Amino acid sequence: MRLAVRIPLFLVLLAWLPAASASTDPEQGVVLTHYADFGTALEVSRRVLSPVTHDRVLRLSERDAIALREHDVDLAAERYDLVVPAHEPEGGYGVLVFVAPVAQFPLTRDWRLELERRGLIYVAAHRSGNTQNVLKRRIPLALHGLAHVLAEYRVDRERVYVAGFSGGSRVAQRLAMGWPDLFRGVLLVGGSDPLGEDGLVPSPPELMALFQTRSRVVFATGSQDLPNRAKDARTRESFDAYCLAGVVLRSPPRLDHWVPGGRALRLALDALERPVVPGPDHEACRSALQAGIAAELDRAEANMAAGDLPASAAILKSLDDRYGGLASPRLERMVRRLDELTESARD
Repeated sequence: MRLAVRIPLFLVLLAWLPAASASTDPEQGVVLTHYADFGTALEVSRRVLSPVTHDRVLRLSERDAIALREHDVDLAAERYDLVVPAHEPEGGYGVLVFVAPVAQFPLTRDWRLELERRGLIYVAAHRSGNTQNVLKRRIPLALHGLAHVLAEYRVDRERVYVAGFSGGSRVAQRLAMGWPDLFRGVLLVGGSDPLGEDGLVPSPPELMALFQTRSRVVFATGSQDLPNRAKDARTRESFDAYCLAGVVLRSPPRLDHWVPGGRALRLALDALERPVVPGPDHEACRSALQAGIAAELDRAEANMAAGDLPASAAILKSLDDRYGGLASPRLERMVRRLDELTESARD
């Protein structure tokens, strides 16, 4: 999975930020101690990979007696930025998990002040930039960061969010889609991917239903970041096709490839914290989407029954690539049956 990033401008901006802010803050570079039971290798596979890919991982491990590692990272060797507001809100802290495009991303003054004002704990892993493996490091590190905060602080579970910038925004999108039972919203800045393309598929049905119905998705890419604005437009179109109810556009004016600040940041976080109220056509959209998927599964089953295994395989692959968990669990059962028939035909 390639998560690209436009480097030159934001690296220039990073160079001009005060270096002392990272070295003098005692809360930066801390070691966290709580692993996420919702961030094991198997759970990441189940929630992020397509259902057929995940099912084949399970089948391969069973066939070859391969024990999957529970965690791919050693938290004792990792460092996080952890910033806790001075005053705990009456209902408990909120949480913002941040995924950066580089090894260590500076928390700007505007972000620090706004998170303090809102009572949001900020947690971000080091060494989780675009050069790191998404499934083995970037996603698990973000989840372990959240697990630590949930274990150590009193948290309002209705105010747990994920955000990212550039390539980190694309990882944040995957976290929001895969863990909508944990994250109530996602702030996407300078990076997103259309759903149903390049391996980005809906999560298992019970999770996708949450993402469609109650997850807030805020696009906050700068108005002058034209390549990513164009990509965001395609992503929003795909979200409409997949019946997402909580999509909001808050593009900061006169901003290129960088994070918003000041009033633009406040507006983006206001939108992120606003509960989703699905429109009157939301359930009809979801029902029509599921009906179309069911019709394609029926067509694949008919081809399989008629002995046209290649035609059935093509339909099932398309469903796995485009709809993922929305076609589960019937999709996996049919692929297993197709594999059995294909093996029998070879004998």
